[in-house]
Amino acid sequence: MTPICQNCSARYGELLRSERWRAFRCQTCDTESCELCVASEDQGNQIAFLRCPNCGGDSLDALDLRDRHSIFTSIEHLASFDVGIALPWVTWSVYPRRTETLIHKALPKLSDYGPRIGLLNEDDAKVRAYLAKAFPDHFDSDVPQGSGVLIWIADGTPLQCAGGPNVTEYEILKTSRSLWAAAAN
Repeated sequence: MTPICQNCSARYGELLRSERWRAFRCQTCDTESCELCVASEDQGNQIAFLRCPNCGGDSLDALDLRDRHSIFTSIEHLASFDVGIALPWVTWSVYPRRTETLIHKALPKLSDYGPRIGLLNEDDAKVRAYLAKAFPDHFDSDVPQGSGVLIWIADGTPLQCAGGPNVTEYEILKTSRSLWAAAAN
């Protein structure tokens, strides 16, 4: 499976971030298209026919992007981060989206440390249990928070959880530099 829609070049990771998880493979021309590109012909009575945007064929196999591609980092993979930032992610909250944008703006300024970023699926009960155990003041093992808080990691160990809906790029830079410099010593 390709990591992008072969019709519009939309990245599947970005589509998953927007809760667009369906894609289609045309049996006729063997191209993959996201659900936004597949033409839907309304036939009335809540019936629609899907057509391939490449060849117009109607023999389409539905694909679930969540089974084939993930935007999330596993908890086990976090242990391999020398230095990094993990962001608990839920699609229904605007705070993680805002915070992720700030992280990507800050990363070039933190290039001396070589940080990695990971998104944690806060809808997953196993991830919530891990987060609630590590930072009980910020997370609930039963309910996703979607608060946009950040978790700083050094040597595979979560060091600090801070931030939230009002975090700034300056705070990300300041906290990252102080925690990672201390961990390097």
